[in-house]
Amino acid sequence: MNSIKSISIVGLEKNTGKTQALNFFIDYLRRKNICLGVTSIGIDGESTDQVTLTQKPRIRVYKDMIFSTCEKFYREKNFVSEILNVGEDMSALGRTVTARAKEDGMIILSGPSIMSWMKKNIDSMLQLGCEKVLVDGAISRLSSSSPDVTDAMILSTGAALTLDMNELVRQTKYKVDLASLKPVDKLTSMALATLGQGVWTIERESMYAKKLTDSPSLGFCASDIKRSTGIVYINGVVSSKVLKNLCSLDFLRDLQIVVTDFTKVFADHLTYEIFVKKAGELKVLNPANLVAITVNPTSPSGYSFNSETLKNRLRHVISVPVIDVLKDGDIDAPFPGLD
Repeated sequence: MNSIKSISIVGLEKNTGKTQALNFFIDYLRRKNICLGVTSIGIDGESTDQVTLTQKPRIRVYKDMIFSTCEKFYREKNFVSEILNVGEDMSALGRTVTARAKEDGMIILSGPSIMSWMKKNIDSMLQLGCEKVLVDGAISRLSSSSPDVTDAMILSTGAALTLDMNELVRQTKYKVDLASLKPVDKLTSMALATLGQGVWTIERESMYAKKLTDSPSLGFCASDIKRSTGIVYINGVVSSKVLKNLCSLDFLRDLQIVVTDFTKVFADHLTYEIFVKKAGELKVLNPANLVAITVNPTSPSGYSFNSETLKNRLRHVISVPVIDVLKDGDIDAPFPGLD
């Protein structure tokens, strides 16, 4: 049985085609007769972008699909539906309403912005009969794609990120590299899972854990990390400053550096490259599952890359499927683990 029950779709920047990707995968999974649910961590589906004032694609739901949105946008929808659940938590736009569409229509999605609330919302939709739930992720916010929240992720990139194709490929590959960080072994994972927020060192032989600081952002002294240390566990945000600190160690290659998951890594690409060149390696407690990359070759200003060239450049450095959902809209090839 397929273990992927929830999938987040996240854009690297505004106008990289995230909503188009959401519509594509709604239709893709619907055609496979999968009982589908859809929700959002932000607000999506408006006809006009409130920042750029450009036209946006609408979000289409189909008869028998389950959707979850706030009370305000539920009242504004243009189709008949059956309410299945009304959440207890309250936001500025009202409670979260989960309903089943009785006919096709357009919807503005607005869901929980708090990850624990979103997780509870996804679980509720699965209990109501959804086989899979698609989560529209917030722009430039990867937290909804955390393995703690969703089982898999789809990443949207494109010309809105940068008009330099080399830079676009580099930035996209960096995010893919982070999303592909390998997990630690099960025994190490069990030991680290009991440790709270902060930076910890774990001795190689005794597995004795010592906290260096309560928060990675407060910094720590690299000199406090000894050669006998086997593992450095960073439970919190991994900034460029944290990696630079670790790069100062001449025995970095002998350490296992562990973070909770890839969404906690906020180091810039150059610092990460230096870290890797010094034989540093990040591992994660919770590995991500990237199933596809979607590309939007056109920027809001109208500048366009050649779609085939961009896809081929990305495919050369990325192993997951790369598609342009507008040009490849009728594709029916399987996405590993998603079908």
